Amino acid sequence: MTLFHGAHSASAHTAHEGMCLTRELAVAEAYAGGKGFLYTAVLPAWLVVASCEGYDHDENEAPADQLSFRAARAAEGIDLVVYDDEDVRGNVSTCYRLVSARAVAACVLVRS
Repeated sequence: MTLFHGAHSASAHTAHEGMCLTRELAVAEAYAGGKGFLYTAVLPAWLVVASCEGYDHDENEAPADQLSFRAARAAEGIDLVVYDDEDVRGNVSTCYRLVSARAVAACVLVRS
């Protein structure tokens, strides 16, 4: 699976628990902004992906924003959670979030 990540900061970026990825290059580019970095993330197909319901558009919060939620999913054997998300401008996209150490270790990031 190939996904994208936009990083706001100009520092080197590595895969980490809680990292958000998207299938849409334009979404990652918007997150990176003009001074950030864009990454292509390659993940193996054997990772376990589960949906995460409960996104609150009014508050721009999802259960997966909470470390305790992500840790509980990882304990269940889930590697990535997928859910609706939106940026600060209200643009809706699909977020794939790394929740397990196995997913972090398997994620290959290449700076674009």
